[in-house]
Amino acid sequence: AHTYMNEYYRNMWQINQRSKTVSFKKEDVNTWGQEDFIKAVNKNYTASLEPVQLLQTTPVSEMRAIIIEGNTPGLRPTLYDLLAHEALVYYKDPIEPVTNPAFVFTLNNPDIFSPADKFMNVQFHSEDSTSSSLKALKLFQQLISFHQNDKTPNASIDVDIERLQWVLRASILPQKESLYKNAIEYITVKYPDEIATEEAWYVLAQMLADKADDKKNNNDSLNKYGLVKAKELIEQRLKIQPAPGKGNNDMMRLLNNIISVQVDAKIEAVNVPGKPFRMYLQYKNFNTLYARVIAKDKVDQLWEKFRNDSAWMQVPTLSFLSTFNQILPQEGDYKNHSVEVKVDGMQPGEYYLLG
Repeated sequence: AHTYMNEYYRNMWQINQRSKTVSFKKEDVNTWGQEDFIKAVNKNYTASLEPVQLLQTTPVSEMRAIIIEGNTPGLRPTLYDLLAHEALVYYKDPIEPVTNPAFVFTLNNPDIFSPADKFMNVQFHSEDSTSSSLKALKLFQQLISFHQNDKTPNASIDVDIERLQWVLRASILPQKESLYKNAIEYITVKYPDEIATEEAWYVLAQMLADKADDKKNNNDSLNKYGLVKAKELIEQRLKIQPAPGKGNNDMMRLLNNIISVQVDAKIEAVNVPGKPFRMYLQYKNFNTLYARVIAKDKVDQLWEKFRNDSAWMQVPTLSFLSTFNQILPQEGDYKNHSVEVKVDGMQPGEYYLLG
């Protein structure tokens, strides 16, 4: 399946130009059109998942010599899990057919967001039996059902979160975001401290952060301090469950982004001598600007001497013409803000402003 898929994408433009033939024996792959590649990929992914019982009873640990292991053990315990997730990578993002069937299967059933124990028993039907989305739904159902009686629920939680993230992206339901949030929260309530649930906690924190970063929510008190709430949620979860894993690593990355210090200054290259001018400052988690004005020739001499970034280590030791401090407005929301800062006028000349 991988080989056919890679061959198609390498020669996609040429393949899509080929005319469709009737009653022609296509023994040479160089005569195939797009439809032939789609059939071959689907046929081989289907074949890779047989025989089901043998694959489901073969521990993936027996394949350790030829697989690349992830950072959270136990999420792909059998060979069936490994191959099913390989197939899902394609079914979730398949080769897009040039011509669609008469009846296209769409993800418009709210049951696609149902809790796992209900979702695995939903009957999904379509006149488009070749639909990759339909194949993905049914494969998710099979994986969730397979892991329902595991001693630990981590493999089931992991595949359930993957299912929800995919249907959020692919669904056309207008209320899909609220359905998704409810489904993720259900996992955190049912399995609050399992390792795989770390990813669900991360999803909730990321949703809070995304709402806060959305500019249309700037005046919305409910979402304005979303980054504060996300930070509190992450710190609480890392305290309760500090063990490293994918979810915790994602939460740590998000936390570091929330609390990171950022500052960027812009000044017009030319200003009127003797008159104050403005510096535009963008900042995040940054409360005071300390600045010095230094003659340009002094800095240029350092660059001539060192000719690398170590010159910057020497700049603060140079004598300066003036200095000023500016306390910056603080909202306490961990978001980016901007302000204009007054810089006093200077005599004609060329200068650097060191902040």
